[in-house]
Amino acid sequence: MTKVAIVAASGPDVGIGHLRRARRLESAFEPVPGISVSLFDLTATDFRPSMLDHLGCDVLVLDLPPLLQTAELATILERLRGGGIKVVGIDGPSAGIDLLVVPSFHVSREAIAEAQERGAEVLSGWDRLIIDPRTAVAPRGPGAPVLVLTGGSDATQLGRHLPAFIDARLPEGTAIVWVVGPLAAPPRFPEAPRLQWTEHRDVADLRPLMHSSGHALAVYGVSVLELLHHGVPTVVLSPYGDRDREHLDILEREGLAVTETDPVRAVEELGSLVTDPDRSAKIARRAADRVSRPGTDQVVRDILEYIL
Repeated sequence: MTKVAIVAASGPDVGIGHLRRARRLESAFEPVPGISVSLFDLTATDFRPSMLDHLGCDVLVLDLPPLLQTAELATILERLRGGGIKVVGIDGPSAGIDLLVVPSFHVSREAIAEAQERGAEVLSGWDRLIIDPRTAVAPRGPGAPVLVLTGGSDATQLGRHLPAFIDARLPEGTAIVWVVGPLAAPPRFPEAPRLQWTEHRDVADLRPLMHSSGHALAVYGVSVLELLHHGVPTVVLSPYGDRDREHLDILEREGLAVTETDPVRAVEELGSLVTDPDRSAKIARRAADRVSRPGTDQVVRDILEYIL
């Protein structure tokens, strides 16, 4: 029996995307014969690299945010590898690992070169997106709501001001579904709204909301990839300057989404998209076709082929 340990971290500063990906991987590993899988959910503030010494595994799969990918972690990973443990990084780190799987449609040349120089194989692409499968493409019926996703922790606190921007700029009476992430502060909705606001908390599965949505405004991350998979015409916001610029440029160039780095301009783009059904339909069709199926099983196959 090959023991696989999946280690993920979550918290107010890093959100819950890493943990959700790790849970999908865990579920995909469970039916594989000869594999015993365990998931270790750690908070980012409590994580210590030395914890990895005591997992008793044959294969270690890490899905950690960049702030935890330290020199100390690399040292411990090298020691584990020296003891015969195979180490896989999901999105990183690039040091102290055997295999780097980037569940994204784009990886910079610099990131690939760095990992390869350290001896790691690198795999990525549209066929390796670790997302939940859709039941069907979103039908986008008349009056379907706009879904707003600001992330598990709303790290940039968009909930303070974005509702007012949306309420002032979208057509009167538009239905807005705002999802409050489990680590996010409550949003500030307008006291006398023009739009119809609905708030959702503790949403374990976003797929039903995505399926029923006509449009979406979402912070760039795993949820955006799921929205593309569901065929929801989406405005993608990255409120982190140029951090995600290369990814946003690809989404724009392929006509898969509208992208912005400024919240006010993102809402303006959303207003334009909501009132342009032909453009919305084209974006929805391209997105659903481009992300036709999840890549979670492919990532598990990648890992198994590498370690077995």
